Amino acid sequence: MKFFVSGGAGFLGSAVTRSLLQSGHTVLVYDDLSCGCQPPSPHTGLTFVRGDIVNTELLERTLHEFQPEGVIHLAALHFIPACNARPQHTLRINVEGTQAVMLACLRTISVRGVVFASSGAVYGPDDRWHVEDEPFEPTDVYGLSKVLGEQVVRHYTAEGNFGAASLRFANLYGPGETNPHVIPEIVRQVRPGSTLELGRIDTYRDFLYIEDAARCVLAALNLVIREQTYQVFNAASGIEYSIREILQEIEEIVGYPLPVQTAPARVRRVERNHLRLDRTRLTETLQIGAGVPLQEGLRQTLQAAGVPVDAVALATSEEAG
Repeated sequence: MKFFVSGGAGFLGSAVTRSLLQSGHTVLVYDDLSCGCQPPSPHTGLTFVRGDIVNTELLERTLHEFQPEGVIHLAALHFIPACNARPQHTLRINVEGTQAVMLACLRTISVRGVVFASSGAVYGPDDRWHVEDEPFEPTDVYGLSKVLGEQVVRHYTAEGNFGAASLRFANLYGPGETNPHVIPEIVRQVRPGSTLELGRIDTYRDFLYIEDAARCVLAALNLVIREQTYQVFNAASGIEYSIREILQEIEEIVGYPLPVQTAPARVRRVERNHLRLDRTRLTETLQIGAGVPLQEGLRQTLQAAGVPVDAVALATSEEAG
């Protein structure tokens, strides 16, 4: 099959593209490379087009010429401090860009399914486990942009001859992240004798390993291509950890302490204590089981970044596994 992946050179996009190519599919990656990523490496079955997500003419021409069966729309701004600093730009890229993709899908007769990368940021700031049917209540412009993006996808799906899914992702992590989210920022600062400068470390989040996120994308796409419906899924591990617990896990992996001091610039004006995403629908409908355990995902992330891991701790972990 043929797949179009917007933002396909990014963190999640690269993982999705790798998985598709490994399965023998043909992939067109569409990306403007604005977030520090590099063009995908040449590969049989891969085409790369550099373009702006709001360039409707280029999008429509690209989809018309490529004629994909599946469209995976991942291109977006998602580092929340940067989104808050440029709200108009965020809405342009995340909402107008989504509209541009969906309009191009309407005008491309081959498209049978679309997946849109949404976020748990569409939910309100409380401590309950969020389910997909509850009302939207975003607390920042990023969450608002994803609410509007979901509505755009649902609207155009009703007009088209294809199915679609919105995946509300938890915090993604793993090798290759280019935005300074909390885990890549910790990894960047880790070294013996260092004091890490972070924001709050008492907040809890669900962390989903990048390869598991890619599995969610492909499972959702297969479903909507088959059933031609609109679906919404929380894409999460179903387990939450505080940033303090993340640090403790990393200390065990590297074998030395990681003292922390608060960096005022990294403390957000509005911050949730928890963001809990119920994964029942993901498990029952998409048959997505438990993914990569946190410690293993962190170890792979650290090793990919060139951070030496403690040999004794590694041997103990492997024996326990």
